[in-house]
Amino acid sequence: MGLYKARSYKVKIFIYLCILVFLVVIIVSPVMYLNVNNVMENGAIEANYNLITQLKNATELMLQEVDRSITQLSFDRNIENFVDRYDISTYKDKEEVRTRLEDVLTSNTYFEKLYVYYYNENKVIDINSLKGGLRDLNLVQNRDILEKARDIYFKECSKNKQYLFYKIKTAQNNSTFVFIKPVNMISPNPKALIIITFKPTYFSDVLDSIKINTKADVFIIDENNEIITNKNRNFSGYLLGKDNLNMMKGAKGNYKGKVDGRNFLISYIKSDGPDWKYVYAIPTDEVYSSINFIKQFLVIISFLSMFMGVGISFLFARSLYKPVFKLIKALSRNPDSTKLQIEDDIGYIDQGIRRLLSENRNLEDLLEDSIPVLKNSLLGEILQNSPIPYEDVWRKLEFYKSKICKESYYGVCLIGIDHYSSFTSNYTEKQIYMLQIYQINLINNICEDKGTVSVEIVKLGENELVLIFSISCESTEEARSKMSSLTGMLHETLSQSIKYTITIGVSSVCDSLNKVYLLYNEARSAYNYKAIKGHNKIISIHDIPCIPERHDVFTYRIEREISNCIKQLDKNKISSLLCEYFEYVKMHITEINDLKYIFIHLFDSMIGCVNEMCLDMKKVFLQQGDLHKHLFMLENVDDAYQWFALLYECIIDHIQEKKGNKESEIVQKINDYLDANFASPDMSLSAL
Repeated sequence: MGLYKARSYKVKIFIYLCILVFLVVIIVSPVMYLNVNNVMENGAIEANYNLITQLKNATELMLQEVDRSITQLSFDRNIENFVDRYDISTYKDKEEVRTRLEDVLTSNTYFEKLYVYYYNENKVIDINSLKGGLRDLNLVQNRDILEKARDIYFKECSKNKQYLFYKIKTAQNNSTFVFIKPVNMISPNPKALIIITFKPTYFSDVLDSIKINTKADVFIIDENNEIITNKNRNFSGYLLGKDNLNMMKGAKGNYKGKVDGRNFLISYIKSDGPDWKYVYAIPTDEVYSSINFIKQFLVIISFLSMFMGVGISFLFARSLYKPVFKLIKALSRNPDSTKLQIEDDIGYIDQGIRRLLSENRNLEDLLEDSIPVLKNSLLGEILQNSPIPYEDVWRKLEFYKSKICKESYYGVCLIGIDHYSSFTSNYTEKQIYMLQIYQINLINNICEDKGTVSVEIVKLGENELVLIFSISCESTEEARSKMSSLTGMLHETLSQSIKYTITIGVSSVCDSLNKVYLLYNEARSAYNYKAIKGHNKIISIHDIPCIPERHDVFTYRIEREISNCIKQLDKNKISSLLCEYFEYVKMHITEINDLKYIFIHLFDSMIGCVNEMCLDMKKVFLQQGDLHKHLFMLENVDDAYQWFALLYECIIDHIQEKKGNKESEIVQKINDYLDANFASPDMSLSAL
């Protein structure tokens, strides 16, 4: 046997390894660079938060100290009633009030002036001059500040703040910081306001103690989005735009924005007291400038890695090809061949492996993939009472690894989506299928490890999941209790986990697998009873009004015969069967709820036949309006007979019309084909 080895594959391995190296380097380098960027950005954000948190704590601590220093003053009755008692007060009393105010004014080096403004009388205690005392508002030098402070208090008093702190512009277009606190703030109508103005260095001393980047800035913004103060006096972008201010909605945060056309990393935090924001803004290029050398280092490392990868790829190509050659030799030992020439190494190996494993693998995969479908089909046959030998059923169930056990009690419940027609109009078939899978997984999770109860799920339609319970217990009552408890858990979990309502029809229990099909009919009857009892419920067969068994048997037989006549397009036979059906109902059923249940069952049988024939219900019943509404309005047998006869007539007419359209469509296609291919005289049928 001769073996000709294709060396081209070694070259292919070498090229693939080189490409792999290039791809790894090209992908890893940007990822590393972006990761470093993220680390730097997160570090900058953390540093920004620490800085503005320190600023917030320092500022608010200062304001709290101011508030504490004048709290006792604000509850002083002598100050509160100073104007009312001014004429009867002694000189000593007046001097005592003045002394207390001066003590407060001198207690803090940042206090500039202090006033007690009695806004109702337009009187002010002014201790800021040698001749200070109780004066008219018009005689006070800073009258405009006091009036603005009064207006601010009236505007904000409803918010029940302990104090107010504002930046107020004076008549000379200067700005001053004003602290406002009512006298006797627990009173619903305070008589006076304590107003303190601050020196300009109040905030600048705090900001000067903070070290920041020379191209960055830190702001304090009030509730009106006006900047109270900032550190970097040379910072040209201190006027933040509306877009940036609108981004500061939460208690704290950070984002990338633009200030004066430059990209900035902006961090902010809101105040615990006044409605202020503390903002730190730094250009993004300043954040990333410290890692430029890393970019250069990564470029150098990338090129070195590529060159090293090429050398290593060559060595690996030689090593990797040796087992390939040995495998070719092993697969080429064919006694029927005396000489073999190989042009495609991997192709030859692939063919040899496929030849050895294809039969066994295909059989195993087919069987494994088919087991769920086969099990579902077998359980469906059991539910529909297909003629299957008893022992054969158990042998198949064991092979399909079914959870149904021998010598158990059995029960059936039917789960369906309420308002399924409107539900399907909102979702595609794929979405409905995935939703059903999700529903099955939920049921499996609930039914796991239930000890004596095992459950098999059977799919019989798009809106029909049937659960077969196998219950190991001592009595029928115990089996019914366990099935009821598990059904309740299923309904509660499915209703809470999925955005639609479901109804569950529950059968009785039996002790033989051969009678499960009867339980399925009971579960379906209970489910259909939701039209009377309502949606989103668990309906047991015991909840349905008792109808003699002979009625069910007779009406079910008639319904099956009508379905067969629809397929045969026999209008006369359908009319005869309907007449017989409703005559029987009129003679034996008188209760209105029993009548409605019979009507609903017949309607369900008719709709099932329409769906089985793949007909479009909207086209079939185009002129009939809301079918369910008409169904629930039926009160007597005669009206029901006329309505159902009309519906069945619509079905037959639609099928006949569809059949005629199909035949004419086929004839038209034949004529078009003949015209297209045999229109010329040379290709006519007579010439041929």
